Amino acid sequence: MGQDWLNVDAGFHDEGKVGSMGFCCRNSNGTFVTAATSWKANRVSVVEGEAAALLEAMQFARTSG
Repeated sequence: MGQDWLNVDAGFHDEGKVGSMGFCCRNSNGTFVTAATSWKANRVSVVEGEAAALLEAMQFARTSG
């Protein structure tokens, strides 16, 4: 049984006071499976942004099977 890989990242934009986050999922062969991005109106700390990106990715994976 293989292992899927989930990469997440968050970004922060001072001018608009917004944050962005995204994730990419690959299967055990390294083949692209899915990806998504989103914007958040409230700027948070780096740790909070990365945690929010991970949570969003895990929720997506859970609902997508």
